[in-house]
Amino acid sequence: METILTRQPIVEGETDRARALLRDLRGIDDEAAMDIIDREGVHTESAFVWSHEGTDYILTYIEAEDTERVKEVYDAEMAAADHAFIEAFQSVVAGPPEPLDAEPLYHLVHPDRPRE
Repeated sequence: METILTRQPIVEGETDRARALLRDLRGIDDEAAMDIIDREGVHTESAFVWSHEGTDYILTYIEAEDTERVKEVYDAEMAAADHAFIEAFQSVVAGPPEPLDAEPLYHLVHPDRPRE
């Protein structure tokens, strides 16, 4: 399994809108979301808002079978932009996600953790 941490700049003044979109994934039902992560080969995905040197970013942590596959599926989904959520998301980000050069130190997962 591979892990990746990315950052994606948020358009100035759109941080609250980005938060709202990502908190409730407006317009995306569980089945559609699971279809995307299945195609990406993602096991875990978490997003955060991070401020650094005057710019807000979406940080995304991903555990996947193959991070190149994640990028390919993500790029295809963004290019298709046939879903209201994707169009709204594209309007709040100021560029594509970039991998962060961060050294993973540890990762613990409790085998009995809740799924939600």
